[in-house]
Amino acid sequence: VVYQGIQMFPYTRLAQKQVVATEEASPDTSLALLIANVLMDNRETERLLLFIDEYDPDIVLTVETDHWWEKQLRVIENEYPYTVKAPIDNTYGMLLHSRLELIDPEIKYMLEEDIPSVHTRVRLASGDTLRFYGLHPKPPYPKEAKDTTERDAELLLVGREVENIDDPTVVAGDLNDVAWSHTTTLFQKVSGLLDPRIGRGMFNTFHAKNVLMRWPLDHVFHSEHFELIQIERLPAFGSDHFPVYIALSLQPEAPAEQEKPEATPEEEQEAEEQIEQATGEN
Repeated sequence: VVYQGIQMFPYTRLAQKQVVATEEASPDTSLALLIANVLMDNRETERLLLFIDEYDPDIVLTVETDHWWEKQLRVIENEYPYTVKAPIDNTYGMLLHSRLELIDPEIKYMLEEDIPSVHTRVRLASGDTLRFYGLHPKPPYPKEAKDTTERDAELLLVGREVENIDDPTVVAGDLNDVAWSHTTTLFQKVSGLLDPRIGRGMFNTFHAKNVLMRWPLDHVFHSEHFELIQIERLPAFGSDHFPVYIALSLQPEAPAEQEKPEATPEEEQEAEEQIEQATGEN
């Protein structure tokens, strides 16, 4: 209990915030994102559509989206004309709807042929561009995966890619891991990405139907180029996950105001070994 308490302390309001709250945000350099694990068998689409209408995000990322969900979400495509779609009936489908221009969007299957991820650049209204990654790796669950090898490696593969670029970057999705785990912490250090929840709260997103047992599985990490406008866990809509809304502001002075995590040589080596293990098995 003491150990877990120490690990979880940064995700309380008593801890120092890792991401600065912006004092002045321009719509042209802002990015609003709504992410939701819809639960593939859930049929309560209207409530999710109401959230999209009310919060008016620039990008909507939905996971566990099969072909049925893809059809239901076509109604937003007049407002969100840029799409990346991988509807799959295995609970790992993924859809991205954007009103902002997507540049060279790709669906990648990094480790397993039935687990997609979205990789794209996004052009803000200002003309600035950022890199966006949408992820939903397998959880460590007997029916899905016997261990966390693939999940951990998928995160670390993206982390290593982000480490080698200087572009503003956002990584989002249902990562099937809590924010304070060893793997997620290692991912943050390798990638150098920030967690806007640190110093603000856990924002537990799972299990929406269990009041007593909840933890944060849905995440948004971003580079030090952004400051925070708003982050909110939205109400339940029939899924076992709560949606998350976050708005970020691209700020020239942000890197000087925020200290990004850094990996030690030992941590870099650990990440490399985990990646090699997973890629060797696949």
